[in-house]
Amino acid sequence: MRRLGLRKIILGIVTFLGLCAALSILLPGIGQNAPPSTLTAAEVTRVVDGDTLKVRINGQQEVQTIRIIGVDTPETKDPNREVMCYGDEATAKTQELVDHAGGKVELEKDTSETDRYGRLLRYVWISNSDGRTMLNEELVKGGYARAVVYPPDVRYRERFSAEEERAKRQHLGLWGACSFFGAPA
Repeated sequence: MRRLGLRKIILGIVTFLGLCAALSILLPGIGQNAPPSTLTAAEVTRVVDGDTLKVRINGQQEVQTIRIIGVDTPETKDPNREVMCYGDEATAKTQELVDHAGGKVELEKDTSETDRYGRLLRYVWISNSDGRTMLNEELVKGGYARAVVYPPDVRYRERFSAEEERAKRQHLGLWGACSFFGAPA
């Protein structure tokens, strides 16, 4: 009798863990919709391109460069490369989203402070009348950027990858306009 009860308990635990695993696959972004509580206020002074911003952090005079992490938009400013297909559109979309938020953003650090060029690496949260959303994710969602992984900064990798796959399936943005990511304009 005790053995039967133990088997039921073990079977229940295994079933529960299996359901949890299935839900995490089916709903990859669950629990990640709200921004973390450790955000830093900033004001965007200039959109350099689709994935790079100039900002003033916490009202300071110094302007810092932010590389929006977890995403990559087609190049428009690299002097060593041709302008890429959908690069101008990606820059315009970033500008539109920043403008819609009144230039006010909140920055979230993952693991790394800066990249090899000295740019601060951050996720960028924007707030407006529609609520709060992540700029990085909005760019991928609309097909303006691809998801990229540069360990150790991988906090939202599944979320961004899922949005990229959805944008590709729907031929949104660059996925419908360009023959491949990085194609010349």
